[in-house]
Amino acid sequence: MAHSPLTPIPLRWRIATLLAVALAVLVFDFGRRSVTGYRELSAAVDRIEAARATLEPIVRFDASRWPAAEAIAVAHADLEEANRRFERADRRLSYVPGVARLFAWVPRWGDSLGHAQDALRAGRTVAGSTDRLVRRLDALVAGEGRIADRAYQTFVIDAAPLLAELETLAALRGDLERLAAVDWHPPFGRVGRALQLALAELERVEEARDIATGLRDGLPVLLGYDQPRTLLLLGQNDHEVRPTGGFIGTVGLLTLDQGRVTSRRFGSSYDFDAPTRDGLRTPPLDLSSSLGIGEWHIRDANWSPDFRVSGETARRFLAEDLGVEADSVVAVDSHFVALLLGALGPVEVDGYDEPLTQDSWFVQAENSIYALEFGETAAPADVGEGGVNLVANPGFEASLAGWDAAGDAELDLLEALEDAAYGSGALRVDAHSAGGGARYTGAANARAGQAYTASVSVRAADAASVGAEVQLLFEARGGEYEQASTTIRLSDQWQRFSVTTTWANEGHTGWGLTVRDAIGQSLVVEMDGVQVEAGPEATPYEETDRTSTEQAGGRGVARQAYLSPVLDTLLERAELASGDTVPALIGALSQAVRARNLQLYSPHGSVAALARQLEVDGAIEAPADGDQLVVVDANVSYSKLQPAITRSITYLLGQDGHVDILIRWRNDLPTFDGGRYARLGQDGMIWDPVAYRMNTAPGTFATYTRLILRGDAETVRTTGFEQRGLFPGEDALTFAGRVIVPPGEEAFVAVSYELPDRPQTLRLWKQGGFASTTVKVLVNQGGTQHVAFEGLLLEDTVVDLKAP
Repeated sequence: MAHSPLTPIPLRWRIATLLAVALAVLVFDFGRRSVTGYRELSAAVDRIEAARATLEPIVRFDASRWPAAEAIAVAHADLEEANRRFERADRRLSYVPGVARLFAWVPRWGDSLGHAQDALRAGRTVAGSTDRLVRRLDALVAGEGRIADRAYQTFVIDAAPLLAELETLAALRGDLERLAAVDWHPPFGRVGRALQLALAELERVEEARDIATGLRDGLPVLLGYDQPRTLLLLGQNDHEVRPTGGFIGTVGLLTLDQGRVTSRRFGSSYDFDAPTRDGLRTPPLDLSSSLGIGEWHIRDANWSPDFRVSGETARRFLAEDLGVEADSVVAVDSHFVALLLGALGPVEVDGYDEPLTQDSWFVQAENSIYALEFGETAAPADVGEGGVNLVANPGFEASLAGWDAAGDAELDLLEALEDAAYGSGALRVDAHSAGGGARYTGAANARAGQAYTASVSVRAADAASVGAEVQLLFEARGGEYEQASTTIRLSDQWQRFSVTTTWANEGHTGWGLTVRDAIGQSLVVEMDGVQVEAGPEATPYEETDRTSTEQAGGRGVARQAYLSPVLDTLLERAELASGDTVPALIGALSQAVRARNLQLYSPHGSVAALARQLEVDGAIEAPADGDQLVVVDANVSYSKLQPAITRSITYLLGQDGHVDILIRWRNDLPTFDGGRYARLGQDGMIWDPVAYRMNTAPGTFATYTRLILRGDAETVRTTGFEQRGLFPGEDALTFAGRVIVPPGEEAFVAVSYELPDRPQTLRLWKQGGFASTTVKVLVNQGGTQHVAFEGLLLEDTVVDLKAP
């Protein structure tokens, strides 16, 4: 029945109408809040993602990609804006998530909208903690004062709030895992993706928290903030590669007090030998048989590829030989110095004609040190007319500068000798086998068609050596090798003998002179008055003093004069780094750590733990699962020619778990067109342990190579090694042997073995100092071979061996 206009509307209809209007308003408000809340949430995610690209390396303590100060400032602004957006989104959504949960069954959007507020609140926590965390690290980059003090303030004094922010982020893992499991449908799909990214980043936050804890505990001891600390610095010449990076040619002692270097001493590693010959150490058998040495000094302390072992060995030798207890041991190589120069910019250093750059510094320093140590011009120069003695330290009046032991010989300086042949100094050589003696290397050019004469005075130092034969060996080095020699029987009186030759070939860049045991009868000889001159005959010897600089301090003077100012300048620049220099410096340090150009060892637990967390301890550890490929080279040919050596490794995994490895070395010295310096390819001697003598081999690369396999490898077969050895261990099986690569030639070693199970991953180990190793990993699956990895090995790399 129709109602008349005057008929009152029943109460139930009025209530229904009001409810309908309220519901319409609610639906409208619900929709409006949902849309605007999503927009704010989406805008906040945009800001978070923009900041993430910049701040991710900081939160993860990834120093290799540390952002510049301007980029950090922009990221701060993005995080602040994200927080404001999150707050507005929280207010907009208000009751929406609670209502939405009632309709979670609604397809596509109900569950997403129901969890949106939880997601935005987690986002607010991430944005806020990240912003506060980065602001605490700002002082390290943009602060004033010395960088050591800023690091100490950030990671030690202010460690508690820093760790609290990292703990807050780490505690979000559970919430983010729950939210990431939500089925986020459009328009909330990108929220789900953002949650997945945030969850992935939080996996590294726990690692960052451990590193921050390690810095809090380790920095005071490492930098001497608790008490003055002694640091032993090992300068590894990677142009003569050794297991941890290179031959230890330079050694430094630094005292650190409150983060400041209060004293420093740099010198040749030979200057750090024991002052007496009491209690000399016997080297490991593989070291002595590879190099022909009977004593073990700090220069050969890095025979183990694990720097934790080699660092402790060097530290022990320093204590035994000089009575100095080092708190930490740091090893660096030429690549490390180059990285610092790349980060800090070219530097002008006293003693160098041109600024040192990342690309030029090594050749400049090497040539300068070489010239000062041996009294020659660094650039090869023509030899002048007769009568000019080309030997810089011919009379041994104050030092052994320029002279090295050949083979297993031992050299002693005789001072204030009343019956010296000339002056009051002489050199005593105790040779135990053929080839043992004293060697001098000259950098002047040996000119083709020119006659040269070498002469020396010798006598037997004891009755047993009377009648023994001594050889005077005169060599032209660089280009095609030439030599001339003569022998004399020793008497108990001074005798002078000489050898004259005319070099037939062009291209010689230097020469060498060796007085040595001729036939292996074991002798002790004294020598004096060494002379090399242009001309067909020996002229009367005249005492000269061309080496007053060397005589004041031996080999170490050259390094003090040229290397010490370089290191001092770089230390000063690094200490005062700020602004954009800090990210570049941190990036250089990180790259050096990954390539093992920088390694750290300490017996102190807090520093050792920090070194392990930063992966700077140079450790070799068996992987928990999968296979490993560790190839360790050690130059045993007494030659600086690593830039001309390339190494390639091929690893083939068969379907049944059988592994084949092929290692190839190539010696490109004859065609090498890289940066050349005085000693590149000059020397070359190889010890023959069977004949027990040293053989000259200029430009030849000889390496004692170790291949470290899994301890459970079986049926191992190798070809290509000389003097092969097997060293089983609990976690590793080591095959080792010598490989010889003459100039312009190649050499190969093949290894095959079986594993009890087919590995799913392969860990490639990067040797410090070896910058030119290429690796190819092949996997055979179902009769098909695919490439799992191919390229330069720049850092430790884990390769997935599962077939695609």
